[in-house]
Amino acid sequence: MITMDRRRACWVLAALLPAGMAAAQTAETPVQVVTAIYKASAGKNGKYEGPTAVQDKRMRGRYFSAKLASLFDRAQKEERRTGDVIIDFDPITNSQDPSVIGLSITSEKEDDKSAVVAAKFRTTLQGRDSMTVRYDLIREKGGWRIDDIRGTVDKDSWSFRQILTQGIAETAKQPAQPKGRT
Repeated sequence: MITMDRRRACWVLAALLPAGMAAAQTAETPVQVVTAIYKASAGKNGKYEGPTAVQDKRMRGRYFSAKLASLFDRAQKEERRTGDVIIDFDPITNSQDPSVIGLSITSEKEDDKSAVVAAKFRTTLQGRDSMTVRYDLIREKGGWRIDDIRGTVDKDSWSFRQILTQGIAETAKQPAQPKGRT
């Protein structure tokens, strides 16, 4: 016969199990976070044909720092308000036409508070044989979060955080797009 104390202990354990599972899910390494971003962006067929992880609000909420997610949301709001484009490429594939072949994801630097992870891959884009996209991660909300995405195009460096910040500042000065106009 099960006593009341044992029943109560079972209920307590059952209640704590989901919290433990959630904690285990957020215990990802920086490399695992970036790998998850590429896996989601590749889609079920692995061809990077659909929306990328950056465009997925749930992915941003799980893997982006609060500041980077907020900047992206503000940039999208400004794009809708003014009709101007702030984000005209996919930072994950560093392109407008995603093509990722031979993906390699490695940690370049990691300490208790921050990390840098490099995603290296080949592409079929003309004039660009290989690319490296770097992810700056910070510890936030009990796990690793992407705080910036960086790369180069034609030897010019870019920072996703900087693109968002500058785009928001520039469009904030512009009047709203007339209603009913797309």
